[in-house]
Amino acid sequence: MNKETYSIIGMHCASCKALIERTLNKTEGIKSAQINYGAEKLTLEYDPTKI
Repeated sequence: MNKETYSIIGMHCASCKALIERTLNKTEGIKSAQINYGAEKLTLEYDPTKI
């Protein structure tokens, strides 16, 4: 598993956060997707062999 953090720019509300997290967490190979809305950061844990 790899863990990386990315900047997320342009989220306008908590609904954006929820939609992005929900979509990523349904993606094969992604173990965890968590967004810190205030910091505009996405932390992903994923299996690089499946993405």
